[in-house]
Amino acid sequence: MRSSIVRLIILLLMLTVSVGVASYAQSGPLPFSSNSSVGYFYEALLPYGQWMWQQDEGWGWAPYNMPIDWRPYTDGHWEFTDDGWTWASDLPWGWACFHYGRWLYDDTYGWIWYPDTVWAPCWVAWRYNDDWIGWAPLPPRARWRHNHGLEFNDHDADDLIPQHAYSFAPYRHMDDVRLVDHIEPLHRNVTLIGSTTLIVKTIVNEKGRAVNRLPFENKIVAGAGHQIVRRKLVNTAAPEQHGVMGDEVRVFHPDALKKSATAVPARWERQVKPPEVSARHAQEVVNLKQIHAQREQQLNEIHAREAREISTGVTPEKLEQQ
Repeated sequence: MRSSIVRLIILLLMLTVSVGVASYAQSGPLPFSSNSSVGYFYEALLPYGQWMWQQDEGWGWAPYNMPIDWRPYTDGHWEFTDDGWTWASDLPWGWACFHYGRWLYDDTYGWIWYPDTVWAPCWVAWRYNDDWIGWAPLPPRARWRHNHGLEFNDHDADDLIPQHAYSFAPYRHMDDVRLVDHIEPLHRNVTLIGSTTLIVKTIVNEKGRAVNRLPFENKIVAGAGHQIVRRKLVNTAAPEQHGVMGDEVRVFHPDALKKSATAVPARWERQVKPPEVSARHAQEVVNLKQIHAQREQQLNEIHAREAREISTGVTPEKLEQQ
């Protein structure tokens, strides 16, 4: 338990530092042709974040000005649709980054999105027990093969998805439009990950398309405590029109992407080196060390209490009363 707490504190420090660095990244040359299917992402996302080259994964995109504890799939909510549980994002770029491609956490830049051309209701791994449901973005190594499905497994997920990537909420808030208000604080992840079951291959191939099928649907229905509305997926003509409208969930499929069924290349022809860390960032690191020394003591107290409670079951009601 102690080692898990220390690791999580270190990750929290990385999260805080990385957000500051991403804001200082310098613009690089166009990483791929604007006429290509993935080039569409470059132009559409450029106002909202920074494209950069990473040696292992190639070209990726990091959003600007996100909170220090931000994780993908937190600004929005889940909707039950024809294609299963679908992420409805509140962000202007959510039509792209939560339905195409994968996310990877980088120690320098924070969360980076790597593009792909296959649409899905979401690209996440799930954790669950009788009271809680959790989800985390899949990494680029979770590959989709046409007419086959997702090539990824639980062992890979445990190795490649960090603890701070998960978001947890009680079942009764699964379809709440203000889901972000009910996501547990990041320091709860150590306890909740230890008491939940991991499942990865929920994105399956049906008639040539990726759909999200959860084998624990009965737990969601029972835990919700209210009727879950099933909405219809409808294509919309522009990215700004994505979202929930009445009994529809509107999604945007760019024509440029429909023309391509190939995966994104691992690397692009042009390479940009990451920028130097600024003097301002160095001073932020010094300041943050003082803040996290105080946070470490708070986390130790919280986890000592939860360790005592875990033997009798950690329920949403207990945690919300604290």
